[in-house]
Amino acid sequence: MQKISIKDYKNLKSLTQKKYRKLYRKLIVEGENTIFQLLDNDKSFDAIYITEAYAKNHYRYLEKHITKSEIKERIRLIDEAKIKEVTDTENPQDIIACVSFEPTPINENGTLLYLDGIQDPGNMGTILRTALAAGIDGVLISPESCDIMNPKVVRASLGAVFFCPIAYSDIDYLQSSSHTIIASTLTNSKPLFQLKDVPDKRIIVIGSEAKGISPEIVKIAQEKIHIPMTNKIESLNAAISAAVILYYIKGLEYHE
Repeated sequence: MQKISIKDYKNLKSLTQKKYRKLYRKLIVEGENTIFQLLDNDKSFDAIYITEAYAKNHYRYLEKHITKSEIKERIRLIDEAKIKEVTDTENPQDIIACVSFEPTPINENGTLLYLDGIQDPGNMGTILRTALAAGIDGVLISPESCDIMNPKVVRASLGAVFFCPIAYSDIDYLQSSSHTIIASTLTNSKPLFQLKDVPDKRIIVIGSEAKGISPEIVKIAQEKIHIPMTNKIESLNAAISAAVILYYIKGLEYHE
């Protein structure tokens, strides 16, 4: 097993910056669980980096998940100190990977989710994970939203960012779309559970916790809904709101 080269380390280090992730279409994946999940789903890897401690104590677990010989040949040894330099977790695990990233294409003829200015990487990753689990046909990312290749997004999504159908979009797409737009907003909206008989082609819009959905989108929405809550709480986390709304609307399909 070879040690990481100086060139490879410099490339890894560059991926801590958004501009290089975007330029090279590559990102760093941290942690055993996410890496194993990607391996089990036949995701290709540029390289997997492990420490000597991991090689000594846990390599057999990694080997169990490797089905392609060419991936095994791309495993490299890396110092713990170098892992800390290329990750943003306080106590990173002894295994990371460099993975190419291209979003999975969306299916425009189904249920789409538009994320309007979701800035928190944890929320973004959790929403992508939920959307994949719920079988959403596509997630549309607004220009104001955070970088989906951010390591915090990847961690929070548990690798869902690689498999969830994703596209970059803006309000012009919504304005020209034939989909029914369903906006989660407190402005002139009705309780979510009063929503019935929604067309199969629909775009659900979720806004950020700080600003909500932009007034321009609220204005063009055919349906405006909110999640009923007791008066003891002001709002729900954006990712939780997305989960409740997505699963309720997907559930309507089973009662039609």
